[in-house]
This record gives sequence, C-alpha cells and structure tokens, in this order.
Amino acid sequence: MIEYRSLHMRQSGFTIIELLVVMMVISIFAAPFAYQHIQKFEEDRIAITIAEVNDLFQSAQNYAGKENGEWPSEADNCASAITTMSNSIYLQGFSVRSPFGTNYTTSCTTGNAKRFIVTIDAVNAGNAVLLDADLPASTVTGNIVTVSVPMPSAIPALEHLLPRDGSRPMTGALNMDDNNILNANRIVAETVLLNSIVTKNATCSTNGLVARDNVGNLLSCVSGRWQGPEGSPARMVSYFNASSCPDGWVESNGANGTRDVRGTFIRSLDRGRGLDSGRTLGSYQADRMQPITGSVSLAIEGNMGGIGSTSGAFTTGSTASLPIRAGNHGGSYGRSFIFNSGNQTRTGPETNPKNVALLACQKQP
Repeated sequence: MIEYRSLHMRQSGFTIIELLVVMMVISIFAAPFAYQHIQKFEEDRIAITIAEVNDLFQSAQNYAGKENGEWPSEADNCASAITTMSNSIYLQGFSVRSPFGTNYTTSCTTGNAKRFIVTIDAVNAGNAVLLDADLPASTVTGNIVTVSVPMPSAIPALEHLLPRDGSRPMTGALNMDDNNILNANRIVAETVLLNSIVTKNATCSTNGLVARDNVGNLLSCVSGRWQGPEGSPARMVSYFNASSCPDGWVESNGANGTRDVRGTFIRSLDRGRGLDSGRTLGSYQADRMQPITGSVSLAIEGNMGGIGSTSGAFTTGSTASLPIRAGNHGGSYGRSFIFNSGNQTRTGPETNPKNVALLACQKQP
C-alpha cells in the first residue's frame, strides 16, 4: 500500500498587522515635517499674494499719474484694469490668477475720493485673516479680502521694477516724463546730464534748483536768481604759459572788446599816489627813461684849449683842428666829446626791466 503525504511548504514575510504598525510609526515621525511643509507653503502663498496686490496698486497709481488722474479701464469701473495694464508698460507679465488658484478681480470708484479696489478669494477664512493683517485698508468677509488705495498725490516707484532696498540694479532708463522725484535722501551717480539751460543772473522760481548755462557751466537758484561759481571775473586780464587762451578767455589784442596789451608791461593805476599822475584806466604810455648825465671840465694852458677830465656818459675823443677864438688866445686845436649812455646802463631799442614773455588773455563775460 502506497501512502501519500502532503507536503506543506513553509513561507516567510510580514503580516498585514505588522505592515500597519510600521506605517503608523513612519507617519508619526513624518507628521511634523509634513506640517512644516504645509505651513511653509501657506506662508509663501500669503507673501506672494501680498506682493502681487502691492504691484497692482503701484501700477494702477502710476497709470493714474500718467493718465491725468484716471484709473486703468475706468470706463468699465476698472473691471478689466489688469488686462489694460498688462498690455502696456505698467504691469507686463502679470497673471490674473492668484496663488490660491482664484482670479484677482478689480474695480474702482470715481468722483472726489477715487479709489482702486482689488478683491481676493483666499479660499478659506484663515488665509483671509492673514492677508488682512498685512494689507492696508482691507476688509474681510469670510474668505473674501477687499483692499483699496486712493489716487496718489505723487507717483510712487514701481517696487517690482525698482526695489527700494537696492537688491536689484536697474536694467534700463527711468523716464520720469517731466514728473518729480520727491523726498530723496541721497542720489549717487557717476555723471548727471542737466537738460535745463538757463542764463546767469536771470530770475528763477525756487531756491536750490540746479541747471546749466549754454556752455555747460553749473548754475543754481540763489535768492531768486541763477548764480554760479564766480571764478575769474569778466574782463580780467591774465597771463598764460600757453600758445592759446583757455576756454572762456580771448587774446587781449584789441579785438573782441579787449585792450591791446601785447608787448607791453602792466602798471597799476596811480589813483592819487603821485608816482604816475594823470593816468586814466587803460591809458597807454610810451617808453621813456630818466635823464642820464655826465660832465666835462676844461683846462686852458697857454694858447691851447685842453680837456681836463670827463665823467658819466662823456668820454674824450681824438684831437681835431678846430678854430678857437676866445679872448686873447688863438689856437687851432681842440678835442671832440662822445656821449654814450651805454657807459652807464645796458642798452637796447627800448628801455625795459628783466622780463618773461607770456600770452595775455582777457576773460569773456
């Protein structure tokens, strides 16, 4: 008789209960991390929403400032304001969809107290309360947050394009289109181009304004008149070690309203001292010199007239046959006298002191 025995194969593994226990332990450890992630996600959604709403407000205020106090799409109570601003330079690349997955809606009021209004569906009341805490002039109804801003008295900078904390540099030109920059603490720049051209000593409206004249000199409004650094006064004559006059100066040669001082020395006006009396301002005086003196003494010996001695600018020359008839003496000999100032001074074609030749220039008005 043949006996058959059943073979029981032994298997190994986890039971369902064991797997549930392991999953429970993992969930206990993972719960804090999941909660932190969810919290961070909600905080990010709140922060992004606040930044986008502020961008909407600043863009709408910039639009109103440019468009003579009219909100974007004011004709339909600003319902399509986001589309209007997105199609222009004010709000490029902006999404109408909020981080909560709902759409921003806009509206506005008109009249004397114009306001631009943004409505946000925050999905739940908790998010709405958090938004309300960080958005000015906001109201909350359930999960709906309504925020508004007034018409600006001055045009604010676009925070998303020109952050005030200096975190990002500008990448293009800032065209203010004749508007003002107000309450700036300090402006740092490599160069500044002033387009306003004014005339020195002309009247100006506000003290402290800065402009330039037609040649580029910097002028400022002082006591109601445009003034600038005086530097050299107009019509001043000065000398330069150069072949041409600097900018703002012309050669003092008698042309262009100048005095011709070429090749002459400048002497200060006497004005009553008595050293150079009778002179007027700008009068010319030719060269001259003090008298040069000398003497000749004669000695008479017999029938001859002789030279005793000479001094100063006189010297004796050669003997010559000269008729001399003086008293009872008769003779035929005399001596010539020579006058030469070079015996006493250095001489030249004119009388002048030691000097250096420089170019004389006159300051133009």
